[in-house]
Amino acid sequence: MKNLTREKILAMEPGKEMDALITEKVFKKCPHRTIRSYYCQSDSGQECMDCGEDLFGNRCPQYSTNIATAFELFTKWGYQGSICFSGNEWHCEIMYGFDPAGYGVYVKAEGTSAPEAICKAALLSVLAKEGDG
Repeated sequence: MKNLTREKILAMEPGKEMDALITEKVFKKCPHRTIRSYYCQSDSGQECMDCGEDLFGNRCPQYSTNIATAFELFTKWGYQGSICFSGNEWHCEIMYGFDPAGYGVYVKAEGTSAPEAICKAALLSVLAKEGDG
């Protein structure tokens, strides 16, 4: 992930940019960053200027602030891991592969909310898979 480091991921705040990165890097979908509204006599709406998709309310999901959508990282993408609350923060551990001996290799991240910790761990796992972590 160009210009995205472990330190930058861990320092990120939950919000639109983190949600867009999850959509783009984890789910391999367009995060719809450039939106154009259009109005004409017979139709109106919004389309993504990056991919051309007619959005009709289809925006980037709020992975970093909504626990239900954050859990899609486990259910839809197939991550294996754990999430727990300890001290004053949430801790998430995600397995992203196997070492040569066949044991799981994990990344860990913390956050002030469970969705934040899950998203940071997911981004770190993509970074590790790409060899940048």
